[in-house]
Order: sequence, then C-alpha cells, then structure tokens
Amino acid sequence: MRLQRNIVFLSFAFLLIFFGFDGLQQYITISFTQQGFKELGFVSLIIIYSVFTLANPIAAMVVSRLGAKRSMMIAALFYTLYCLSLLSLRAELIVGASVLLGIAGALLWTAQTSYLVRASEPAVYGRNSGLFPTFFAIGAAGGVFVFGWILPMVGFEKSFFLFALFPLIAIILLLGLEDIRTQVQGTKWATVFGIARSKTALRFAAIWFPFNFIQGLVLGALPLEISQIMGSLRAVGVLTALFYISPIVLSYSIGRLSDKIGRRSMITLMYASALTGLGLLVVRSTPVFLVVAIVILAFNFGLFHTIGFALVGDVSTQKTLESFTALTWMVRSSAFVPALLFGAVLEHKQVTIASLLSIVFSYFIFWKIRKLSFPAIQSQIEQEVQ
Repeated sequence: MRLQRNIVFLSFAFLLIFFGFDGLQQYITISFTQQGFKELGFVSLIIIYSVFTLANPIAAMVVSRLGAKRSMMIAALFYTLYCLSLLSLRAELIVGASVLLGIAGALLWTAQTSYLVRASEPAVYGRNSGLFPTFFAIGAAGGVFVFGWILPMVGFEKSFFLFALFPLIAIILLLGLEDIRTQVQGTKWATVFGIARSKTALRFAAIWFPFNFIQGLVLGALPLEISQIMGSLRAVGVLTALFYISPIVLSYSIGRLSDKIGRRSMITLMYASALTGLGLLVVRSTPVFLVVAIVILAFNFGLFHTIGFALVGDVSTQKTLESFTALTWMVRSSAFVPALLFGAVLEHKQVTIASLLSIVFSYFIFWKIRKLSFPAIQSQIEQEVQ
C-alpha cells in the first residue's frame, strides 16, 4: 500500500504541475503576438527544449545525489518562476527563465522516471507506468481547457499568475512522498559517459526517438490537414482531442496488460500501429482514411507514453537507472529539433513520409538486440558501462 500511495501522490503532483504549465504553454505565443513580441514566444520554447536536451546528463548526477524527491521539489519551483517571468514581457528575464526551466525540466523528468521505477515492484512496472500518464493527461488536457475558458473573463496577465500557482501546490504533494533512494554510490561522470558509449543502451534508447518525432512532426501539421480534408474547424478539435483522451482511457489498462503478456509484444505493437497510422495518412484520399489514421495514431500515442516508463525499469539497474533515464529523455527531446525544422520547410505528405522513415530507421537500430531478454540487455548495458 505504501508504494502505491507514493505512485498516486507522484502522479497527482504532476497533474497539478502540468495543469498549470501545459495550460499556460499553449497560449504563450498567442499572448506575445498580441503584445507585439511574436518571436519571443517561439524563442522561449526553443530555448527550453534545447537546454532540456543538453542538461540531462547533469540531471542524472544531481538526482542521484539529492534524491528524486528533493530534485522534483526544486524543479517544480522553477516552473512557477518561469510562468511569473512571462508577466514581465522583458526579453532578458524571459530568456533567462527559459534557460533555468530547461535545466529544471531535465531535473524534473529524470527524477520522475527514477522515482516511478524505484517506487514500483518489477511485477507492476506497467500498471504504475499506466497510472502516471493517466493523471498527467488529465492535468494537461484540463489545464488547456480551463485556461481557454477563463481567459476571456480575466485576461492573459491574471490567467498566467493563477496558473503559475499550481506547481507550488504540487510541491506540497511531493513533500508527502517517501524519500526512496538507491543504496549504490551516486552517479558519476564515468557512468553518464559510459551509458552514452554503450552500444546496447543506444540501440535500446533508439525506441524513443521516432514516437516523439511523430508527436512533434505530425501533430504539429495535423490540424491543418484535418481542416482541409474534413472541411470543418470543429473536426480539428474533436480529432486532436483523441490524443489527450487516449492516455486517460487506455494507459492504465495497457500498463496492466503489459505486466501480464510482457513488454516485448508491446514494442512490436508500437511500431506496427505507428506504421499503419502513418501509412494511412500518406494515402488519406478520403475523410474515412484520415479518421482511421488518427484513431490508430492516438492509440499509439497512449501506448508509447505508457510503456516508455516501464521499459526504463526493465533494462536499468540500481547503478544505471538515472543515467539511462537521462539518455532516454535526451533522445526524446532531441526528436523535437528535426521535427520543428522539417515541419517548417516540408509539406504535410513529406512530413508524414519523414515520420515513416524515422520508424524504419529506429527499428533498424533496435533490430540487433530485439531477441535479447530484458535481463540480458540489462546485464549487457552494465558491462559496457563498466
């Protein structure tokens, strides 16, 4: 019961953090454009994700030394500070806050994955990994909806201030977590660099790239495609909402199922559903094809965001957990950079083909270790790190 209580507290804390941050984030560029600072909103988001990618190796060592609980509490504070910095409309202050938030984001998510794994028994990695994205999706979707609802009534300034308070409230929940730490000596640079040099770790981490690439690439261009083919702006809201609804409805069940049948089957299903959905998007000759493709990709979205956390636990040890977690988050965040670039210069069909190629390329990298058991992968990574 104690371990399950920790997972619920962790999940609800992230619901609050990203109720505030995701709700606000969707309106940053709109707010700045109205204020005459159109580029500042985009620059801020690019800085956040770029620094996030670079800061993950450092985050692994910090989490190992401070513990995941303290690291998450510190990181949550910077989410509030960033939200408050937006009220200033001062470029130097917002840029500085963006850099700090990128570092805090790396700290927060490395600590979250580390804590989720350490607070779970291996037999229920999937169940607990399913519970977390359920809460997270509720918070993110609820934040976007509520922010949009109150915005016409109170304006951007008051809305930003109100939503900045939610990460602070989350810190209270994080205080209630048990301070679960590894008994192994803290992560050192040798372990971090060892993970980065481990061919097995890199091959396994390649799983994370295409699914985040799809998220950044296809979902960014999808609303326009929906409006063109369906001929309705209302259809955009309905169909894109499936990507929020999918984790809420499916994640917990998918996680429990993966504990029973094994996550190797789930990896195959992730690749197969992504290829099918993207393939239908390429042909998309009728509205029916488009709807079916989106439903499949929404399912894939919920599947990946559940299984991804459990897979980290499956192939990590006490010594390599923080370092491997940081590696997976580096891979995930780095997928957004080419996604943004391709999305800016390619047509939608070309974007979809690029996504298909990323799936094929990722599976090609993973191919060599696909038949190894998770304990064998775990052992091989640890040997290569040493």
